Amino acid sequence: MKGLQAISWRSFVFLTISLLLVVYFWGLGLNDIWNPNEAFYADATREMFERNNFLEFFYNAEHRFNKPPMTYWVIALSASVFGLNEFAIRFPIAMMAVLTIWLTYLIGKKIYDRRVGTMAAVIMALSAQFTANARYATPEIPLTFFFTLTLYLFIRGYSDKDFRFLLLSYFAFGLTILTKGYPYLIVIGAIMVSYLFFHADFNIKKFWKELGVLRIHIGLPIVLIIGFSWPMYMYWKYEGLFLDVLNAETMERALSYDSKGFEDIFYYLIISTWGFFPYSLAFFVALGYYLYHYKQLKQIAFAFVWFGVMLVIFTAAKGKLPTYFIQAHTALSLITAKFLVDRIPVGTGEKFLWHLSLWFPGILVSILNGALIYWFEFHWILYLLVVIPFISWLLLIPKRPSLFQGFIKIPKDNHQHYWGYLKLFPFITFLLAMVLFSVGMLPRLETLRPYEKIGEVLQQKQIPKDVPLLIEHYFFHNMPYYARRNVEGYLELNHISDYSNEHREVLALVHSENEAIVPGAEVLWTGLMYRRGSEAKFFKFLGGYIKTSKGDYSDYRKLSLIYRNEHNPQKDGRRP
Repeated sequence: MKGLQAISWRSFVFLTISLLLVVYFWGLGLNDIWNPNEAFYADATREMFERNNFLEFFYNAEHRFNKPPMTYWVIALSASVFGLNEFAIRFPIAMMAVLTIWLTYLIGKKIYDRRVGTMAAVIMALSAQFTANARYATPEIPLTFFFTLTLYLFIRGYSDKDFRFLLLSYFAFGLTILTKGYPYLIVIGAIMVSYLFFHADFNIKKFWKELGVLRIHIGLPIVLIIGFSWPMYMYWKYEGLFLDVLNAETMERALSYDSKGFEDIFYYLIISTWGFFPYSLAFFVALGYYLYHYKQLKQIAFAFVWFGVMLVIFTAAKGKLPTYFIQAHTALSLITAKFLVDRIPVGTGEKFLWHLSLWFPGILVSILNGALIYWFEFHWILYLLVVIPFISWLLLIPKRPSLFQGFIKIPKDNHQHYWGYLKLFPFITFLLAMVLFSVGMLPRLETLRPYEKIGEVLQQKQIPKDVPLLIEHYFFHNMPYYARRNVEGYLELNHISDYSNEHREVLALVHSENEAIVPGAEVLWTGLMYRRGSEAKFFKFLGGYIKTSKGDYSDYRKLSLIYRNEHNPQKDGRRP
């Protein structure tokens, strides 16, 4: 019987890892580039190869100084292997996400044991905000990877008093800055120093001694040389133009944004309730437990300092975005995992909190799974996804407590099985939800995302690349990537009309009722396009798509791609 249970457990682990790979890699290149943030990196990569310049970045033919180069470089490296396509653009992001999960396991194993490391990796693997960004080409996941790598190498080197790992952590530290900018010199530096102070029991003399182990006089120059190499090159070449953008992206965001006052204090705690879902409630229970039993805080010192420093710094900064806190998810995972692995709840109150924090998100996700299957009109057999977590509960617990014995009362000989499965319940339900999302929902959304189709039409027509694409009323950030040309958006009809009077060759994307605005133009394509702004506001975008199944296309507008080619080189000023 024990051998059978071992085989079943191995099968469960194999199936879980397989489904996680589906979540991260299935159909990675299926969806067109998303608007708007992913479009910046896609088009910049295209321009890097077209210009054969991998030090300067351009979006829509304009310099893009907004972010340091590391994300651009890893995407360009992938594109050099797989070709310039959606899969290549997203693959390094998904790969770094998987490596970050592995690093989470290694940190948990290093400072605790294998069980805590495994549980932390499980929690991190399906942290909602982390998982969503893992299929989306932006700097958040590369930053999280290098951030986590830096702190893993730091804690490994510091714990073992092995300067080789500390030296590697300085290199990773520099790459972190090269991914998102110099503010992370402050963030990571504060985590390291605060942890040493905490570890030294707040004894100044002991702290200075421990600080010497880091050999900062060697490490800091490495961090600065790597982290500031590209910014110094940009400053040398563009001076004030680069500094203006750098200041807007850093100091102005931190100090000049309008504060919402008291509300800002709880901003990232509120963000964590959905960003760290489905284990966010369990995290707050764990945090509350350790704060109440404050003498046990030293057990989670590294993760607690990591979380606390980020919370203080980003709460103090006036500019706030939900994505800023993703790099704290590893710390949240470690705190939650340590609590869940070590504790079996005792007492009615604690058991109630466990049930609330673990059953509630799992049941909520199961209900949402059923709703999505209904809204998207998936095959009825997919309703099994709703009941599988409950069936697995029956299969994985040999001696099940009677559901009629009461909500809290569980046979004493079955505590380990019951609480053991309950810890995994949010993970299982959310894993199935993400499989449904990756395999079922994302392909459906592409039916109303015609960006690649428009690009294919332009390529087939072989329209010269110096002919810009004019867009009436809108600007689709991914169109420069697909159109392979400069795009001018938010134009009024009179602007397009004036342009057509001055140029014989005109390419425009206009409301279908305005096709005649360019006399003599042929219609290359007509279709529906989302018109409610950023697709990054995903639930709003998803709601617009769901409404179309009921015949409501109010979030979409019918547009036409028109082109006129009556070339007159003297009038156009272009060579034939």
